Amino acid sequence: MTAADSSQLKKILIADDHVMIIDALCAYLKRHAPQAEILTAGDIDKAVTYLVENPDCDIAIFDYVMPGVHGVDTYKQIVERFPTTKVIILSGHVERDLVQALIAAGVRGVLPKTMPSSTLLSAVNLILSGETYVPWQLQQASLAEATASTGISLSRREQEVLDCVKQGMTNKEIARSLDLQEVTIKLHIGSLCRKFEVTNRTQLAVKALHQQLT
Repeated sequence: MTAADSSQLKKILIADDHVMIIDALCAYLKRHAPQAEILTAGDIDKAVTYLVENPDCDIAIFDYVMPGVHGVDTYKQIVERFPTTKVIILSGHVERDLVQALIAAGVRGVLPKTMPSSTLLSAVNLILSGETYVPWQLQQASLAEATASTGISLSRREQEVLDCVKQGMTNKEIARSLDLQEVTIKLHIGSLCRKFEVTNRTQLAVKALHQQLT
């Protein structure tokens, strides 16, 4: 599969006990990954059955709270049982302790249910590239702590660009979002790479995400 390319997805599982959420996710993903087969389940038992029957499932998106789920342990067991499927959690709550516990359990990303659809696609692409997605709310809340603990001082604009990089956005998407020229974004990313002592944007995102969760 090409890194960070949702158009290469072959099979997706969506598990949620709210039909409206399943319908909305299905409609959006079908537009951006029309080639993918989408499986849906309304409870954890059916979802696990689908994963057993479809070991080639690329990603599995689960509602954190639904019938049959017993907290983080349920998803830890799923991650361990189906290591080739990238597990993503949808949640109406993105408290730091919960997100940390889910990431520690092997979940590849935690997506707020209030997330805009365009950001959801960027998050999925980031996860497909092998990275972990953390909600922007926590990214912003942890920024002051990360700066204090690392001694890295960032300008307001650098902070904004870094938030976008951690969401998996391209330079063009960042430029459009911040109403800046793409060359300006490249300059900011170069500055961020020097400050974080990394050589590319992927390493930058990984190091920044790691620091905010430690």
